[in-house]
Amino acid sequence: MSECPECDHLRDVMDERDRRYEQEHAAIRKSMDAALVAMKEAVIKAEAAAERRFESINEFRGQLADQAGTFVGRNEYLAQHAALAEKLDTETLRIGGTITELTRRMDRTSGSSAGKNAMYGWIIAGVGMLATIMTVIIIATR
Repeated sequence: MSECPECDHLRDVMDERDRRYEQEHAAIRKSMDAALVAMKEAVIKAEAAAERRFESINEFRGQLADQAGTFVGRNEYLAQHAALAEKLDTETLRIGGTITELTRRMDRTSGSSAGKNAMYGWIIAGVGMLATIMTVIIIATR
């Protein structure tokens, strides 16, 4: 040993503290390693969850793209709308002409009926007048 008992005691105390610090350091290192492993596992799980979310988002985007593919494009819609508007205008003119022609026919039919009714009236009046004249002649000749 050494010549100084106090020095030996001081070395023993220092050695004991060094062992305690090394043990504490080892425990801290072990705890830190466990925390790092847990953090790595948490990061891996978070990345996997994020990946699943992104997959579902990408699937949703794909569905939207598929759906958008079924929509009519603006230019196609405008062309079809213009064609339908032109067809509607043509049909409207045709139906308007048909209605005008039907109105004319009804007017002619109505005029013809009125004329026939007037003619029947004249015929009845003529027959009545002829009957009256014949009655007057028969009475006068008696």
